[in-house]
Amino acid sequence: MLLRSAIIAAIALTAACSGDQSEENKRAEARVYYRTTDTVIPASDEIVSFAAPERRNDNRPEANPERNAYFGDLHVHTTLSFDASAFGTTATPADAYRYAQGEAIRHPGGFEVQLAQPLDFYAVTDHAVLLGLINEAADTSTTFSKYELARPYHNINESVDGGLLDLAKRSKVFYNFVSDVVAALLDGTFSNAVVNDASKSAWAHAILPTIRLK
Repeated sequence: MLLRSAIIAAIALTAACSGDQSEENKRAEARVYYRTTDTVIPASDEIVSFAAPERRNDNRPEANPERNAYFGDLHVHTTLSFDASAFGTTATPADAYRYAQGEAIRHPGGFEVQLAQPLDFYAVTDHAVLLGLINEAADTSTTFSKYELARPYHNINESVDGGLLDLAKRSKVFYNFVSDVVAALLDGTFSNAVVNDASKSAWAHAILPTIRLK
């Protein structure tokens, strides 16, 4: 019985050590691929570009277009989408493309995020439904923000702390915004033209970085 207990204890200790090592390896890998900086880079609509890295002499095979692995993201929402904005996203499409190209951008939590290297492909895919309208509600200088339904959304991303109270507030924004707008359209508070004008303006901002990339 003592021998069996000793064997079980040894196995458990080995498993625990392996688990610790595995967790440490995960943290090390995370530090390789993701990092933050203390340098605040002002947001702009400019698209950054980087020279191709020099090929290392490590005896790797030549690139094969039919078998190369590429890394990117084809489902990206920015502040123009009501759901992303409701949960604190402040990055514009231009910010998103700058981030994909390797530039640091500011996280709504107050710190910066930056990829260790640029992505190979990327696409901003904001929701077409109510595109940019929540930004009109949040910005108290706009005409749309003067409607009663917009009041709960005033300056929603002025501060983002990520706490439970903040999350509760943002969940309410997320679930209520579309229904509030639809109700206002049905009762004649404003017309479709109000929504369409906001979406057209947001769309102009959305396609600008794509044009500059060409």
